[in-house]
Amino acid sequence: MQRVRPTTRGATITPVSTALLLGWTALASTVNLAAGAVAAGKSSPRLVAASTAGLAVAAAAVAGGVVRSRRGAVAFASTSAWGLVTVALTSSRPRGVRVVAAAGAVAVAAAAGPLRRT
Repeated sequence: MQRVRPTTRGATITPVSTALLLGWTALASTVNLAAGAVAAGKSSPRLVAASTAGLAVAAAAVAGGVVRSRRGAVAFASTSAWGLVTVALTSSRPRGVRVVAAAGAVAVAAAAGPLRRT
């Protein structure tokens, strides 16, 4: 399969814009999953574990999406990884959530690393 170079500026901007939108959507999803237990006003270990598991699944899905992205992978990964890093650095989050968010950010960044696509 050969790669076709875009011939117009719009053909270059569209994938990047779409990837940024997907990245922001993934960002919102991961932050909501991480905040799920706190937003419910409860901090039971069961809710925190469910929230942490959801965050891990979301991060894995985003990393998989970045790998499969034909164009715009770096934009997709950067917005998503930024959100995961933000969650990881928020000291008010439970430790398990922060660790999973940090691991997710590394996984997403690693998925985009070898691609270097716009």
